[in-house]
Formats: sequence, C-alpha cells, structure tokens
Amino acid sequence: MSFQHQFPEFDAATLPTIPSTWTDLSWRNDVCPSWAIGSVRVWVDFANPEEREFEDVNRFRVTDEDVAEILFESNDWQAVLQFVEQNQ
Repeated sequence: MSFQHQFPEFDAATLPTIPSTWTDLSWRNDVCPSWAIGSVRVWVDFANPEEREFEDVNRFRVTDEDVAEILFESNDWQAVLQFVEQNQ
C-alpha cells in the first residue's frame, strides 16, 4: 500500500521528498502517512494545520519503531532528515 491509497485526501504536492530507502508504512487508521527507516518511523502530517487531528502539533514527527515514544519533532524537514541520519 502507499500513502496515496491510504490517504487519498493527502495532497502529494505538499509531501517533502522522501528518501527512496524509506519504506511506506502508511495506514488509513493512523492520523497521517508514515515511513520506516531503520528502527524509527517518520510521520508526515498534513501541510495545513487545520487538516491535522491536532492543529498545534509539529508537521513532522520521528518515533521509535513501536510508536511508543516521540524521539524528535519539527516543522523543518531538513532537521528531520538530519536527526534520522545522525541517529541511525
């Protein structure tokens, strides 16, 4: 499955460039699309805060593989990429 199949309302034009080595784990019952890389999962929320389940959260979140703990969050995609690279 792909994020577009699981989240047809998600505007693909607003998606940052996802590295090709990441695995799409998006599932329609989650709040937003997500990708796995190593032992972490990266969540990419809707660009428009009004479309998010919680408007006041950062757009990007990195969790452990069990999705039990937020390891990093930001509205800056480059900061997310840097965090993932440094923590793999």
